[in-house]
Amino acid sequence: MLRSLVGSEMCIRDRLDHMQWQSEFEQLGTARKKAISEWKQRQQESREKEVEMQAAQAEENLKPSEDELRKKALEKRYRKNQAEKLHRWRADKAQQEADEQK
Repeated sequence: MLRSLVGSEMCIRDRLDHMQWQSEFEQLGTARKKAISEWKQRQQESREKEVEMQAAQAEENLKPSEDELRKKALEKRYRKNQAEKLHRWRADKAQQEADEQK
């Protein structure tokens, strides 16, 4: 059958084949671009989740533990008691000096 085709008919046949291939390549290109775009989007979302997890972990690490909070409260109470004792001692000493001067 191919031998019986004239030149113009062969050109028409070849052009139709070319158009079919071109259409398939365009569809493949579009599918490839879409797949790449989706992959990039998933990568970005994955990076964002990782950053959020790292930020949450860093924030958690910055929070003092209950033991640290208790220790700070005890230290604060101790410093306050020491300050009160010092204040009372100074007041007693001043009173003793005042009594001695009389």
